[in-house]
Amino acid sequence: MAALPKHMPAMDGLRGVAIIMVVMTHVSGGAGAALSIVRNTNGWSSGFSLPFWLAKVLESSADGVQLFFVVSAFTLTIGACQTKSDLKGYSLRRIARVGPAYWLSGLAYTLVGGLAPRLWAPNGVSPIDLGIAAVFGSVWQGGAAFAVVPGGWSVCVEIAFYISLPFIIRLINGRLRVALVLTVLSMVSAEVWSLYMKHIHAWGFQAARSLSL
Repeated sequence: MAALPKHMPAMDGLRGVAIIMVVMTHVSGGAGAALSIVRNTNGWSSGFSLPFWLAKVLESSADGVQLFFVVSAFTLTIGACQTKSDLKGYSLRRIARVGPAYWLSGLAYTLVGGLAPRLWAPNGVSPIDLGIAAVFGSVWQGGAAFAVVPGGWSVCVEIAFYISLPFIIRLINGRLRVALVLTVLSMVSAEVWSLYMKHIHAWGFQAARSLSL
């Protein structure tokens, strides 16, 4: 990691591709779909009649989120390995990058939709749900908190990585074997958790994604 350059234009390009993919997915439904998120409890309704092939392309573009995660994790890990440990500065930079826009989005959706029933919140949104979402906990809590900032689950996942990265780097401490073991354990744990959530018919990423698409 120490031998890699801090800035890689190729990574900026991949991040740009990921962002374009996500934007394509969200604009494919038009303004009607955006409003239906806070008015419809069953799913969003597209305002466009798209050709089949284009609809499939836009649906696949949702994978831009995962691409962004990978690129972000790679660049953040390089930066953390090459920069002197400053947990306070690191934390402030990370929260300043995503926090303001996320909180403003939550405020805007709440002003538009109130606490009424909506997508992912068939019984409405409670003040507790607003609080959970405000501290980036909706992706773990699920339920109505997920509806406070539609699509905000990706920000919550990013924040979780921000929090865990310093501890992961300290634990690995440059040892490839430890990194590989942690990777395998995390993948197995995620799969087991996903199967458990499906078994109890609880909230999960794939269920949320199928609703949003």
